[in-house]
Amino acid sequence: MDIALVVDITGSMQGEIDGIKAALKQFIATIDASQSPTVALIVFKDVVTVKAFTKDLDALLKVVDTLKAEGGGTCPEASVEALAKSARHVKEGGQIWFTTDASPYPDADVLGVLDLLKSQNIRFNATVTGDCGDVNSLNE
Repeated sequence: MDIALVVDITGSMQGEIDGIKAALKQFIATIDASQSPTVALIVFKDVVTVKAFTKDLDALLKVVDTLKAEGGGTCPEASVEALAKSARHVKEGGQIWFTTDASPYPDADVLGVLDLLKSQNIRFNATVTGDCGDVNSLNE
């Protein structure tokens, strides 16, 4: 099973980034390293960046420590694009952990990406801490 951790690191997440980093570290500590899962850490603002793609959990923890919430401009953000990219890094039956406070771009194919995750039997866990745009954009 593979895992993707997808995190909004825009400036609006400044008040939450320390808690998110702590939660990521706590989650990483629960991963059974003997199963040799590959873990991707994918961050997004207006663009999506793969920060880590590794089986080395200690290296992953070091990358988590470097995360900072800054920039990103105004809402919306590349949240759906980040999910689409994460789906390419997760094997069937894997899981994605997703955190944001921003709505996706208006033309983002939210349902298409969710259908992709469902078709690959990928478990999707989302923490949405707010929405600086359309409050229904991630609920539709």
